[in-house]
Amino acid sequence: GGACEALLVLVADELVWAVLVRRGVSGETMSNPQLHRSFAALSLEVDAAIAANGAKRAEVRDIGGALRSFEASYLLSGSTSSLVSLLETSIPREPFLACAGFRALLEELRSADARDKSLAAEQQAVKRKLDEAQQACAQRRAQAVQTGRSSRQLALHGHASNKESNFKVAYQYFASAYALEAKPAFLLSMCNMKLKAGWLAAPELVLRHFDKALEPGESVLSRAEASAAARKHAEAAAAMQRARSSQLAVSIAGELAGPAFGPKAVELAARMRAAGHAANRAGDIAEAHACFQAAYALVHHPADGISMANMKLKSGDSEGARDDLLELRANAAAPPKGVPLITAPQLAIVDQKLEQLGGVPA
Repeated sequence: GGACEALLVLVADELVWAVLVRRGVSGETMSNPQLHRSFAALSLEVDAAIAANGAKRAEVRDIGGALRSFEASYLLSGSTSSLVSLLETSIPREPFLACAGFRALLEELRSADARDKSLAAEQQAVKRKLDEAQQACAQRRAQAVQTGRSSRQLALHGHASNKESNFKVAYQYFASAYALEAKPAFLLSMCNMKLKAGWLAAPELVLRHFDKALEPGESVLSRAEASAAARKHAEAAAAMQRARSSQLAVSIAGELAGPAFGPKAVELAARMRAAGHAANRAGDIAEAHACFQAAYALVHHPADGISMANMKLKSGDSEGARDDLLELRANAAAPPKGVPLITAPQLAIVDQKLEQLGGVPA
C-alpha cells in the first residue's frame, strides 16, 4: 500500500545519501543534486545486481563465481553483509581463512559504536557463522593429521610454489600446514598468497586485526610477525583502494552486474563530465571534482581521472592529486579489465604533472 511505498522511498533515500557521503559530496557543495542522486542510485542498483548474482551462483554451487561477486560487492559498497556472504561462501573451500575472517570481523564490530543496537544482532549472526566455520576447520584438521605429513614439509612446498608464482597451490600448502599447526607465520603466508592471486577482501580484513584473527590460545604472535602483518596490511589496504576506484566501472563493463547498466553508465558519465567542466568554469572546484570523480567511477575514462586530479591541484590538495596521477600510471601498466586504456598523450600529461609534483617514486 501507500505506507509501504513511502517506507521504501525513505529507505532508498537514506541509502542514496550514504553513497554520497562516502564520496565526500555534501549538501553544502552539491550544485547538481539530482545528478549526484542519479549516480548514487545507479551505484546501489549495480551493487544489488552483483550481490544477487553472487547469491544465485552460490545456490548452484558455483563457488568461484559467487566469491567473485561477493568480493566485487564488498569492494563497491563496503557492506558487512557482502563480507559475511564472502566469508560464508568460502567455508567449504577455505575454512581456516573464513574462521580468521569471522574473528577479525567480530573485533571490527566490537570496536564500532556501542550505541548502535543493530550491531548486537550482527555480532550474534557472525558468531553463528564462526561456529560453522570452526566445525569445518575441525574436520579439515582431522583429515590433515591422517596424511602423515608435517607442517614443516608442507610449508617448504608452499614456499617453493610461491617462488614458481603458483600462488593457488602455495596457498593450499600453507593452509594444510596451518591445519596441523596454527602458527601465525602460516596464516600470514596464506594471506600473502591470496593477495598475490588477486583476492583482497578476506586477507585485508584478517591482516587488519591479525592478532584477533588467530586461533585463540594456540599461538603467540611475535614482534617480527606483528610487524610483517602490519606491513602486509598496508599493501592490502593500498590494493583495496586501487580496486575500489575501478570496481563500479569494471562491474558494469563485465558480466557481474549484467549488460543493462552499460548504456546508463555511459550516458550518466557524459552528463557528469559536462557538469564538471561547467562547474570548473564557474569556479566551483569542489563540485567540479565531485562530478569528475563520479564520471571516472562510472566508466573509468583516463580523461576524467586527469580532470579529477586537476581539481585537487586547484584546491591545493597536491598529495591527493599525486595519488590520482599515480593510480592512472599504474592502470596504464596493468589496466583493469573492460575499461578504456590510457593513450600515449594522456600518459604524457600524467607524467608531466607528476614531474611537477616531485616525480615518480622509484
